Amino acid sequence: MLRSGFRSVNNYSSQICFVDVCERDLDFVLAEEIECSQSFRSWFLVRTGAVPEKGELIRLGRSVSTQHGETDLLVVHGGANGLRRALLIENKIAASFMERQPERYRVRGDAGIRDGDWEEFATVLVAPTLYLKDVPEKKFDYQVSYEECEKALAGADLRAEFKRRIFRAACSKARRPWNKIVDLALTEWFKEARSFAVGRFPDLPLAAEGGGRAPSSKWITFAVRGFPQSRVIVEIKPHNGIVDLRFSGVEIGDLRRELSALEPDGTDTVVAGKSVAIRTLHPKVNTDQPFFGQEEILLPMLASADQLRKFAEEHKEKINRLLGYDPTQGN
Repeated sequence: MLRSGFRSVNNYSSQICFVDVCERDLDFVLAEEIECSQSFRSWFLVRTGAVPEKGELIRLGRSVSTQHGETDLLVVHGGANGLRRALLIENKIAASFMERQPERYRVRGDAGIRDGDWEEFATVLVAPTLYLKDVPEKKFDYQVSYEECEKALAGADLRAEFKRRIFRAACSKARRPWNKIVDLALTEWFKEARSFAVGRFPDLPLAAEGGGRAPSSKWITFAVRGFPQSRVIVEIKPHNGIVDLRFSGVEIGDLRRELSALEPDGTDTVVAGKSVAIRTLHPKVNTDQPFFGQEEILLPMLASADQLRKFAEEHKEKINRLLGYDPTQGN
């Protein structure tokens, strides 16, 4: 969230210095300019490949989520030959990309064509120049710098200058994106663990081990089917001996009142970071040692994960009410 400090000078003029800006602040600045400023919208659309005279704005959305992930800003405008064209915009100040994040933008673009939401699309990365230096051009169809956006702002009034300072403050926070370090031994450990797990518990929806694990990536997670995306997950931390059934956006007291009488034997209800969880504890494995020989230590954790998955599916109606999704109320 944007925060600022205010300092009076000579009891008349003032100087504002932004203490902090975040990507969300820039999302709204860009959204307002695209919707409200004809000159900025025309510049931005042409900058991202549009035909100049085909700039009619059809749809503008922020933080648009689908089953394929989230788009920071979605712009749908009139394109050549009367076709609707979408811009799927990722906004970055300093944060690194999540796994396959650029690729998932293209997946959402293709899905929009299949669903009839638009006929063509382009993916766009908006970020400070310093950030863009280390992003390969092929990751997105277009890369637009904050510095370019600042220059494209129209007007010399206080409102325009205020927005320019937001862009400058964001650029001052920029850093080059973090490049993931892959721990080959840890990656192999979890590949073997996954192979063991799906052989013993074939109903666990464990994702394939993909592009390699960072040294600190020592847990296994999966979403429980039948619930809103990412609201109910099972998380296994073999190195800590912890298995959680986690609920996001739920208070610990509400969880206990709704489910304590039903939860499986040997479990506890705890606050887990920004979530709450039904938790089981087990002996720890050593991920610094080969997986071979530790199968029997991991096995009870996998059994708990499967038990918690079944528990969530069995009590789906109660849990959805806990999450605020009551089918009797039509939401």
